[in-house]
Amino acid sequence: MIARAFGAAAALFLVSAAPPTSDPAAVRPVVEAERAFAAEAQRLGCPFAFRHYADDQAILFTPDPIPAKPFLEAGNGPRGNLRWWPAYAGIAASGDLGFTTGPFFGGEGEHLFHGWFLTIWAREADGSWRWLLDHGIPTREPPPAAEDARVTALPVARGTRSKSWTGVLAAEADLAEALGKDAPRAYAAALADDGRLMRFGAQPAVGRSAFAAAAAAGPATLAVRRTGGAVSRSGDLAYTYGDAGWRKGDAEVRGHYVRVWQRRPGGWKLIVDETTPVPQVPKPSPG
Repeated sequence: MIARAFGAAAALFLVSAAPPTSDPAAVRPVVEAERAFAAEAQRLGCPFAFRHYADDQAILFTPDPIPAKPFLEAGNGPRGNLRWWPAYAGIAASGDLGFTTGPFFGGEGEHLFHGWFLTIWAREADGSWRWLLDHGIPTREPPPAAEDARVTALPVARGTRSKSWTGVLAAEADLAEALGKDAPRAYAAALADDGRLMRFGAQPAVGRSAFAAAAAAGPATLAVRRTGGAVSRSGDLAYTYGDAGWRKGDAEVRGHYVRVWQRRPGGWKLIVDETTPVPQVPKPSPG
């Protein structure tokens, strides 16, 4: 299993980080897990599928992060007609941690909704894959990625240095400090060239020019605080999540973030950053 944020990360004594290598077949395990998860939701219903594929330490945002298993076993969770499929995926060199993201569609008639999900996956001791974290963003327009399109694969990194979780924590701390001063500049420095920003209402911004525009359209500064995450055994892939806050006009906005990090020759780079406000519960009408 992967090293959890609340546990001590194992020290890995490989010499150095090598450039990622492109191997679309390498991400097949998490792609197949996501597709099986989605197929089971269609066949047996979302409640069963979400429970079946949840890791014992899985986290759901409802709207704040909570242990998923007790919540789902109490009969809560996604329901109704919900379809999704992977469009982008990555996996650690050690094959124990991965992620998938892609479109989702739900609802019927006048109550249709759509967006992009982000799932973090862990390989269990028996070789099966279970989701560790499930999150997503709604979009104004339907996602354009077709169900039969080829999944884009994050190149797999090769090698790392010791104390990998310490490096992730340092990258998180540096980003948090920079976001508090100048968010667009902070993202430009932290994101890999092939990184992506996922923001409420919009399609993912992929690539440097797209995520620069998305960051410029967002808040000038953000206050963030990490609350969890984990790193792969090989020390090359990690995920983090936490609280976020920013101003929109005169209003204070509270939200969350989920991030995927990959260690590259220049250090830890941000591959996916999903930052979204907490859904607002409508106030009851007076009288």
